[in-house]
Amino acid sequence: MKIRFVIGFWLLSVVGQAQDVPVKGTYTDMENAVHSVTFLITTGGVENDVDWFFLQERIRYNNEKGESEVLLPHHASEVAFAHDEVKFRMSSVKFSYTDATFGMSRNVEAFVKEEIGGPCKAFNIKMQDENSDLTLEHTLLRKKDQYYLFRYRSEKTNGKKAQDFFSDCAEMVQKLNKKELPKEEGEVLARFYNSYCANSEILPSQHGSGK
Repeated sequence: MKIRFVIGFWLLSVVGQAQDVPVKGTYTDMENAVHSVTFLITTGGVENDVDWFFLQERIRYNNEKGESEVLLPHHASEVAFAHDEVKFRMSSVKFSYTDATFGMSRNVEAFVKEEIGGPCKAFNIKMQDENSDLTLEHTLLRKKDQYYLFRYRSEKTNGKKAQDFFSDCAEMVQKLNKKELPKEEGEVLARFYNSYCANSEILPSQHGSGK
């Protein structure tokens, strides 16, 4: 029994170890030039998942000449690659938010994984909690050059509420005020905006309920 336990623990520790996996991909620099490279993506866990938190700060890659380099968020606007036959896209973001505990303004610059595309994009971002060592997942919305960070502790982020962020869509503001839309669920709001508020041919305040 002890032998089986030791072997099982050893297998889990080996499988769960972080490792760098070479994957083909591209990045778009700040001058909109696209570069084909081989990224070294950190993976780990039983299912060999991508370590998105590690990639937020920097992404290592081999350039066209096979030379090892490091890509930082201010070097590229977008990164794209495939892992386990699934295509992923990351964007570089730079925004500030007010932390819910101390009321201090904090600046963030990172690569973030895109969950929803369109005029209002939704990203997954992992951030360390101010009161603990826990790393928590949050949703970040971007609409043109505006950002809205959904924090699990506070309805009010970036110094504004959801109604302020979506102020260009009269119907959406109305639904938020009436609590007909869940203002704490960023991806739901992004989908609604992209479906009913981003069509230039239809004024948001004139569109139907969308039910």
